Amino acid sequence: MSEQYTYAVARIRALEVSLFSDSTIDQLIACQSYDQALQFLEEKGWGDTESSGDAEKILTREEEKTWEVVKDLSIGMEHFDVLSYPKLFHNLKAAVKEVCTGDKNRHIYYEDVRIPGEKMRKIVEDRDFGKLPDSMRIAGEEAYETLLHTGDGQLCDVIIDRAALDAIYQAG
Repeated sequence: MSEQYTYAVARIRALEVSLFSDSTIDQLIACQSYDQALQFLEEKGWGDTESSGDAEKILTREEEKTWEVVKDLSIGMEHFDVLSYPKLFHNLKAAVKEVCTGDKNRHIYYEDVRIPGEKMRKIVEDRDFGKLPDSMRIAGEEAYETLLHTGDGQLCDVIIDRAALDAIYQAG
């Protein structure tokens, strides 16, 4: 256990040198255009060859790199569950709206969460809210009924967003 801890600390310390300093952030802020800012980030090692010039892909790749380090350190992922809550609750919102409107949309779900999109859609479609975590169960059912009866998508979002914030607060 001691060697694992020592490795984790050393690995994180080694990665700290690649964090942006105040002067690096000032340089980024001083970029004159969007493209110049993207080029600056790429020069600092952000993204990879496949994400070049695309901010979304660069950010996605950086998030992937972060999770690769966490997994490499053999830290139990349960310690990071709270970071997946926004994506998990997004999947609930997307599923409720997809089921209530009948519109089939592609690529609206996050798949790298405890309940991926297709499974979430099936839970909402079957009205089997008991399969959801406690923090989502009541909000999911309430949002579904609200959207079905009022057609108010924003109210549906508010119900689920409130539950997400409560879950994050409880986890804290």
